[in-house]
Amino acid sequence: MAVSGSRILPPGMDETTFIEALDAIAAIIGKENVSYTSIGGALEGPHGQRHYGDVYEMRDKDSHTPSGAVRPSMVEEVQAVLRVANKYKLPLRTLSRGKNLGYGGSAPVVRGTVVLDLHRMNKIIEVNHEYAYAVVEPGVSFFDLFEYIDKNDYNLWPSVPALGWGSVLGNVLERGFGYTPNGEHSQQQCGMEIVLSNGEIVRTGMWAKKDCTMGPLFKGGYGPGIDSLFYQSNLGVVTKLGIHMTPAPTHYMDCSVSVPEEA
Repeated sequence: MAVSGSRILPPGMDETTFIEALDAIAAIIGKENVSYTSIGGALEGPHGQRHYGDVYEMRDKDSHTPSGAVRPSMVEEVQAVLRVANKYKLPLRTLSRGKNLGYGGSAPVVRGTVVLDLHRMNKIIEVNHEYAYAVVEPGVSFFDLFEYIDKNDYNLWPSVPALGWGSVLGNVLERGFGYTPNGEHSQQQCGMEIVLSNGEIVRTGMWAKKDCTMGPLFKGGYGPGIDSLFYQSNLGVVTKLGIHMTPAPTHYMDCSVSVPEEA
């Protein structure tokens, strides 16, 4: 892409270097999956917008506007993107879908940061009916997980917040909650796959052992637990997560309670 001379850039980076870095990423994940500005490529927002940033910004409208966005579709592409970002000192702000209302949208804290948008990584890798867990990628929404369970007639209750369009994985990492007995989502997380800033992969819990299938069953592993290091942090990019669900009861009843006088 040609240099324009007037665009939002990452702090301390000139336009030529910025374009060179994004061109290098485009060569890996496809030019159609790279945005050289904040316009285009994002999932549709609450007002029909498809750009990155804070639609509700009350002061300087560009104070949280990114310089661009990249949208990998698999963990190997995430690794490659992070290696390029390291080479060019390109700052990244990771989001799963950018639609977790109340837990952070697509606007970076630092103006000019490039958004690492993972919404194309939307595979439900496994739902285990017998042991009541799921393994999902960042782009899987609560709607997606519910519809998958409903389609397969599994007797499971996924814990869902008020809005179903957000990312299951993203909600967990932001310590979100839902409306089942397993509603404290960070406590139901079991096993993670994380790409570190140098492109290396770390797997937590039992997933740390090669070819182990118990990752979503038992959160403990060998030595200290490190899962919480990746909650609300920028220490790595979480690309896979196991989460426990509630087995559906055989019977249940909806009810309401009216209290005319609280005293």
